[in-house]
Amino acid sequence: MKTPFETSSPGPASLARVQLTLAAPLLVLLASSFVTWIWRALGLPGTTGGVSPLAALLILAVVFGGIYATQRRLPISLFTWFPAGLAGIVLLGEMLATKVDTGTSLYTGFAIFPIVFVFVLMVCIAISKSGAQYGVAFAAIMLMAQQAPNFALFAFDSGGPVTAATLLTFVAAALAVLEIGLLLVLINRLLLDSTSSINRTSIALVALVLLHGPLTGWEQLLRSDGELTFRAYLGWASTWILLAGFAMSAVTIFSRLRRSWFLESTRTAEARAAQPPKEVQVVDVTTAEPFSPEEDAPAVVGDIVDATEALPEPSESRPDARPDTPRKRPDTFRRRRR
Repeated sequence: MKTPFETSSPGPASLARVQLTLAAPLLVLLASSFVTWIWRALGLPGTTGGVSPLAALLILAVVFGGIYATQRRLPISLFTWFPAGLAGIVLLGEMLATKVDTGTSLYTGFAIFPIVFVFVLMVCIAISKSGAQYGVAFAAIMLMAQQAPNFALFAFDSGGPVTAATLLTFVAAALAVLEIGLLLVLINRLLLDSTSSINRTSIALVALVLLHGPLTGWEQLLRSDGELTFRAYLGWASTWILLAGFAMSAVTIFSRLRRSWFLESTRTAEARAAQPPKEVQVVDVTTAEPFSPEEDAPAVVGDIVDATEALPEPSESRPDARPDTPRKRPDTFRRRRR
């Protein structure tokens, strides 16, 4: 997949527009959760799988935005739309699974996520030709866009009664806003700020993905069981760290390998182009010695020939001839036959 990333630094006006375009899909996904919260708090009908119809339309808009970004070959200004669109596909799949059966929502997420992640890994490897940091950023955006904006509504989604459900929902929403804000700051530093360290920003992105589990593990436990224990929290957080760590490690390794292979092939091509061309000796046929038919033409009957040069030696003409046998020398001159 060709990815013509822009290399020129945009001006102040265009920079603000690019920053807003980069933040748009993540903010839309976050807004969909707030819309669902307000929708369900008002008791409006039409909620499917814990998602309101308006929120589903917002998620669908992000998915179509990701498709549009691929048609534009994923420029810098639309870099976040494609991974956010993939995250929207996972969210819509979970919503539809929850509509059929509440208990199958988690299993559907586990089934959809590996398929989407394999595709994400392929895209990360493809775009890492322009830089390994792009692959890391793509995977981090996809994981955080699928998890961070989808905060728990404890008054409606918990498996049991939760004390201070409204307060805990505000805390979960604040954490979602914090994670999305940190993600946008790191993305802007990585893609738009040429003075920041690429390696440090990439490490910070990976750390943010890994910290999502410990920060929001209590939400998942209260949402599923309605109870929170330290052992269950530790198990959920460690599981997230292992899975997310494996995913980000795979993306980082393959992205760096793809970048190194591209640089090595570029250096090899430049080295071959820098080598001087091989010299080819050209013979000028106009200055060559002319052909003399008198010197190289065979003797014709009637010409004067030297019999000593014309006749071969006995050993050459007849191997069985004796060297001491005298031979009759032919006449020096031969007459032309009539």
